[in-house]
Amino acid sequence: MTLDAKGWVEVNVGGTRWWAILRIDPFVDWGVDTLAYLFGSRRYYQIPHPVASGRGLPADASEEVLRDCAPEAFDQSWISWSEIQALDADRSVEGGDFTTYAYDWSAAPPRVIREVSIWDFERVLGVPWDEAVAGRPTSELVGQTYEVGGQAVRFQYRRLREMVTDPGWPELLQVMAFLALTWEATGVRLVYWCVP
Repeated sequence: MTLDAKGWVEVNVGGTRWWAILRIDPFVDWGVDTLAYLFGSRRYYQIPHPVASGRGLPADASEEVLRDCAPEAFDQSWISWSEIQALDADRSVEGGDFTTYAYDWSAAPPRVIREVSIWDFERVLGVPWDEAVAGRPTSELVGQTYEVGGQAVRFQYRRLREMVTDPGWPELLQVMAFLALTWEATGVRLVYWCVP
């Protein structure tokens, strides 16, 4: 089933009153690993502890959010800017997507030649993904170095910093940071939901 992610950035204008400032779905590429990490959504990956999973819509959601969130919507949740700020961007996200790094071992110290996603694996390294991993579970692959297609490769979980580089995400985070200058970190939030 194809899912369509929707959402708004809201600001608190006093008490329980929130205003919708920016509808984000036209601008943000909803990367599956970012959604899984933040909201436990699009369960392609089994992220052990999503940051803001299953919260539902905020009880004090803005009129725009209540109007736009269709009855068939699911995975509704939200996260404040202060929570996003508190995340460790350099922490590896276990259970999420992982990246393959091809190394030049003749250099001292060995250096990364390129990063290869599992989606580009065969095109870049010339070996199908299933053949390269030979049925080994992800937990066995991560942190190990293998020879694939004559190239030394190492598998690592992606860091949060690498996950939020999909189109629109860096700009969204900059907008939220800017809004927090006026409405404070706890007064800015991202409200999210999915529709089939």
